[in-house]
Amino acid sequence: MGFKKGRQYATTWVEKAEDARGSWNGYLTIGGKEYRPIDCYLEALKRDPEYAEAWCKLGLEIREMDAGEDTDKELLGMDLFKDEPKITDNKQLYYAQINAVKFCFDKAIEIEPKNVDAWYQKGSWCRSWRPPEKEGIECFLEVTKLDPKHKTAWFDLANAYSSWSEYTKAFNCYDKAIALSPDNLYVVYAKKADLFSKCIKIKGVRFKATSKSPARSILPKDALMCYDKALEIKPKYGYASYKKGMLLESLSRYEEALECFENFSYEESKEVANSNRLHKQVLRDKLKPNEDGSTESFEIYCDVLKNFFKDNEVSEVEYARKKLNENILQHIHKLGDHIDEDDFYERGEWLQNIGREKEALELYDKHVEKSLEKGDLDEAGFANNTKAEYYGRIGRSKDEFDCYEKTIQFFEKSTENFDEDAAYHFASAYSNNAKIFKSSGDMDKAIEYIDHAIKLEREYPEDDPVWWWKTKVSWLPDEEAIKFLDEEIKVWQNSSYRDEDFRNWFIENMTDSKNELLKKLAK
Repeated sequence: MGFKKGRQYATTWVEKAEDARGSWNGYLTIGGKEYRPIDCYLEALKRDPEYAEAWCKLGLEIREMDAGEDTDKELLGMDLFKDEPKITDNKQLYYAQINAVKFCFDKAIEIEPKNVDAWYQKGSWCRSWRPPEKEGIECFLEVTKLDPKHKTAWFDLANAYSSWSEYTKAFNCYDKAIALSPDNLYVVYAKKADLFSKCIKIKGVRFKATSKSPARSILPKDALMCYDKALEIKPKYGYASYKKGMLLESLSRYEEALECFENFSYEESKEVANSNRLHKQVLRDKLKPNEDGSTESFEIYCDVLKNFFKDNEVSEVEYARKKLNENILQHIHKLGDHIDEDDFYERGEWLQNIGREKEALELYDKHVEKSLEKGDLDEAGFANNTKAEYYGRIGRSKDEFDCYEKTIQFFEKSTENFDEDAAYHFASAYSNNAKIFKSSGDMDKAIEYIDHAIKLEREYPEDDPVWWWKTKVSWLPDEEAIKFLDEEIKVWQNSSYRDEDFRNWFIENMTDSKNELLKKLAK
């Protein structure tokens, strides 16, 4: 005798599915046979194939199955699906499950075209795997047509539009979701803030003009306001605190960013928690340089790096690797206890030694500014030339040239008298830019600049001279070099620079150089 068909018998099996789910072992035993929830829904559909609710719940049940080969085999072996080409045709791993879930929701919609839950669940499923993202958007749009006050659909639609770079539509949907005050309102504000953060640097994404305000670009304050809204609703919402901290860090508002990272609640995902821990320690080290290189810092960087390698978070792995390298260098290059916050050059030199070049350059600039305010051209020239040398080492020739030009400019503009040490930095700037001109093929400028260096060394001679004149000699043809040396020797013979022994020492060196050139020409 066959089983009884009809909605009332099908409904009984749907109810049994709920009972099975609530049982201690996850199934019911009926007539000596075990029935899991999925088995109960299959029994329901045998009795009433036009039961939309059973189709929708079967789809949800299949969605929760463990993805893999065993699940695909089980689904393909079910009487309900084994002859259905939409499910069986694609033999790729996972596709039996993907298509079976979609098939169930489609059947529910076919039976009840206005079934809001079926449309919503289909949209959620389509968004959870890559190919039919646009189909997911279409499903959510249908939900909002059928139920304009569906709180979660507007939020999911906003996220879908955001991932498709439909930013204006995404913002509109976030606003509709916020207006409905869903239970996860703090999450909606945080995701809207994420989109603001993303759009800050995207040209063409703007607020439209209204009767109250003109059109304008999206600003960091727009994102920060939404993160604050999220944290106002849920003060311990770790994700919003973390993302707000990341934005503030990118804006160089380090103290505020550190406060966000330190207020983080570790209820969030492992990836977010790891990243928060990393950025918190980086800012602690940045804002408290005397504590850099601590054992705690070292252990945190190692631990975070290990976790990111395990989770394959490549960008954060590279960031942690960089900070770990800095931390190791900090153990080697210790910042002296006597150094305080106003010792800009010493702190800059230390930061450069440990690989934090950008911060080092900022401190060199501060040292230059402070030295010029005090009228200390020696210190200003020293710091600015140090910065130029760094640019030269990393191949940034234009920045190197500009730095040396800056040194030249503030010496030329100065009304202060300067000594031999300051003159050395002035001459060094001329000499180095002379070499840059030479390397670019502009020999006229190269000679002009090296002549300035030679003149400064003559007027402010040091005990340990650089002999800038030797550079010019090496650049000139031999006959022109001899002529230049004759002229320079005469200048020194008729000068009153330093004492006579010092002048004779200079003259002897230039004479020896001239004689070498004469011997070379005589061969």
